Amino acid sequence: MICDLQEQSSDNAFETVDESESETVALFDAPIKTDFITDLNEDGYILLRPIPVQIEREGDEHAVASFAEANVAIGGTSEQDAFQSLFAEILDTFDELSDVDEQLGPDALRQLQTLRTYIAKA
Repeated sequence: MICDLQEQSSDNAFETVDESESETVALFDAPIKTDFITDLNEDGYILLRPIPVQIEREGDEHAVASFAEANVAIGGTSEQDAFQSLFAEILDTFDELSDVDEQLGPDALRQLQTLRTYIAKA
């Protein structure tokens, strides 16, 4: 197993509030699952704190997993596939940015700094 999951379900909805009647009306309901990477089980890395991952199902055969704070996202054929692909993408991005950290522009540097608050090399 690549990592442990702790599932916390949530429903995201765009809402509008009619203040005259104090009523909330849901305009769009898109269930998004929030999971956490709680163990890297990967030699050479240390997990400093759980990584929040949002997984959104897009149709019957596609899901997108994202670590929004670090601007990393990837799709897969299932929720588990997307989650595992994201896990690999996070580590690849961390390695690639770490290898050239002196040459990074401001956006990539912010991305690396964010990743470093979650992951360190052993």
